[in-house]
Amino acid sequence: MLKTASARSTVSALPLPLMVIPAIITMTAIVIIFGAILIQNNSFFTYTLDDPYIHLALAENITRGHYGVNENEFSSPSSSIVWPFLLAIFGANPFAPLVINIIVTGCFALLLPRTIQVALNLSNTKTDHVIILFLSLLIIFTTNIIGLAFTGMEHSLQVLCTLLIAYGLIIYARYHRLPAWMPIALVMAPLVRYENLAISLLVALFLVIQGKRWHGLAVIALIGILVGGFSLFLMSLGLAPLPASIIVKSTTQLSQSEVNSILLNIVVSVFTRPGLLVLSLLLLIVTGVFLSIIDSAKKPVAFVAILAILAHMMFGKYGAYSRYEIYLLIFTIVMIIYLFDATIMRLFQRHKIVNVALVLTLWTTTIFGSWYIKTVFSTPLAAANIYQQQYQMHRFVTEYYRQPVAVNDIGYVSYHNNHYVLDLWGLSSYETLLRYYKQPDWLATIVRDYDIKLVMVYEDEFNIPKQWFKVGELRLGVPQISAAGSRVSFYATEREAIDGIYVALQRFVPTLPRDATFTFTNIP
Repeated sequence: MLKTASARSTVSALPLPLMVIPAIITMTAIVIIFGAILIQNNSFFTYTLDDPYIHLALAENITRGHYGVNENEFSSPSSSIVWPFLLAIFGANPFAPLVINIIVTGCFALLLPRTIQVALNLSNTKTDHVIILFLSLLIIFTTNIIGLAFTGMEHSLQVLCTLLIAYGLIIYARYHRLPAWMPIALVMAPLVRYENLAISLLVALFLVIQGKRWHGLAVIALIGILVGGFSLFLMSLGLAPLPASIIVKSTTQLSQSEVNSILLNIVVSVFTRPGLLVLSLLLLIVTGVFLSIIDSAKKPVAFVAILAILAHMMFGKYGAYSRYEIYLLIFTIVMIIYLFDATIMRLFQRHKIVNVALVLTLWTTTIFGSWYIKTVFSTPLAAANIYQQQYQMHRFVTEYYRQPVAVNDIGYVSYHNNHYVLDLWGLSSYETLLRYYKQPDWLATIVRDYDIKLVMVYEDEFNIPKQWFKVGELRLGVPQISAAGSRVSFYATEREAIDGIYVALQRFVPTLPRDATFTFTNIP
């Protein structure tokens, strides 16, 4: 049984104002950013990524009893098991992801101060309140918690699940009391996002070893049944056991082995800024363990954190507009606060709180926080990227062209669109793409077989067939932030299709928003 040196069996509840202040500040920042997006987008709201519209398109068909982006074929483009079904409950409304994420982010901001209090084993003095408030706001504003809400993705919910797990783990490690909601959070986390499998299974195994055998085994069994059951569901539809989004977006390419993928992930952890941040946190915990800075009673928890970081370094990803690694950062930072609680408190006790806060703020923002702070400030421009590209492509296809198309960003083009959308990136048709990818002229072949006359892609990402005719380019009028490219090229796959595409574009182009432009190409 894990034991701690804590003299108290629990800590007193925080005053309500202290718990609410971080949430109020967070909600205020969200409102300001929301307003900035509307100003940037001519009073029209878009998310900062095209991906949430993939989930919305899938949720739209789930409400019709079908699992897939296109109504006539099954597909598994979602990176989450439960997120599309949650959106379907709200009728796949375009604002559903935002509303859910705002609520979830508010809950995160409410829970974080209490988590920090328990992690540091603080009482309710004014000094303790200042420390808790400072650390809460520092974490919120330097880990892209606010920016995540505007991605429209499941990452905000993933981060909340991770914080709940970290909070419950600390409660059990410090007070030998397992919260009733802890098993629910452990089971729910992988259903929200597959990366959480590592944290949930490691913490469940920790509970088994530390005396909560049946709780831990029950969690492991339920996760296996639910995640495995979803894989069986996908296989019953003729799909791969894992969602196509995980397969396509993993480091493993179509010709790489899993071993190469793991090695490449580790290399990324060393040579990218988010990866270096994760690596530095790992080295901090490892150093604390081997130099006995971390109390021996806390070392089992330290090993849980170490293994969780190693799992992400081998199988996880970084970036994608600062969202993939945030769950791990939150879990690891909270664990570090708990593991180094005595060291942190000595720091605050020996020096003025203002001086310590200033040094920590400067260090955090300089070393890694500036990366995520920049993401938050660029959120309105990132939303403008989607508004000027994917939303305009959606408008063109649904209002002017009204025929099947092929794209590499399927989200907004597929949402509220009854015409077939061929995904050339593979998120909604991985099995199909895999078959064609092995052919020498796969792009021209797959488009011809699906009778697609118009292709809208980032041309640098593909080897464009010579027999296609470039009709023009849709260009961003703002800096490229979250879009994969600043220009989307429009191609007619047959000469006979050029006139029809031109007519539709000539009607569409005058309706483009300010700054966004379309340049026609002279057809030979």
